[in-house]
Amino acid sequence: MTSAIILCGGKNSRLSNYKKKIIKPLIKFKGKTLLEHHLENLKKLNFNEIFINTFKNKNFFLKLKNKNNLNFNIINEIKNTGTAGVVVSNIQKFDETILVLYGDNYLNMDIIKFYKYFEKNKLSLLMGVFKKKDLSMSGSVKFNIYNTILDFKEKDQKYKDKTGYCNAGIYLFKKNFLKNYKKNKFLDFAHDIFSKKIFDKNCKIYKIKSCKAFDTLELYSKNLTITL
Repeated sequence: MTSAIILCGGKNSRLSNYKKKIIKPLIKFKGKTLLEHHLENLKKLNFNEIFINTFKNKNFFLKLKNKNNLNFNIINEIKNTGTAGVVVSNIQKFDETILVLYGDNYLNMDIIKFYKYFEKNKLSLLMGVFKKKDLSMSGSVKFNIYNTILDFKEKDQKYKDKTGYCNAGIYLFKKNFLKNYKKNKFLDFAHDIFSKKIFDKNCKIYKIKSCKAFDTLELYSKNLTITL
């Protein structure tokens, strides 16, 4: 069985200077919040449980859940433990296979094919990636002709104006992939997990059509025009 978690516990610090309060997973895009788009996509697969994590913004998500009768459980963090830390610290809640989605992204992909690729190849990690012209503000991923991950670099200025594939903020992995990490520590997937040369032949990428991110003021302003 598989559990899913949509990461919604960020501090929204990179959008804090905007004229109004913004909770990124609750940004409306094409008539629905980013969170609702993820939940709609997850309905296509048979998940045992779907979680979201919150940090100081729990009531906003509860209001949306009750208003629209949405199906998810909340992990409310008193202390922010990071994108990977929340999974490690609550590992007992999840099934043997875990799907992680970043709540501030909109993904154009076939999630069923993504899941089937993971199962067919008996992987320990599958990372969604998409092609981008400037990799300097993203997690750049290198892989071979077999889609096996070779290297990962997070926001490196030497990749400015270079075209390649970057992290789309969707991962599917076996629980054992995080077995060597301690609970109740701040852990970020990009900086503390993927940048530590942990990849083997069972860690692969999956190319998706596109990803729209809303994690900076520049990207928020650019992508917001599409929501109107």
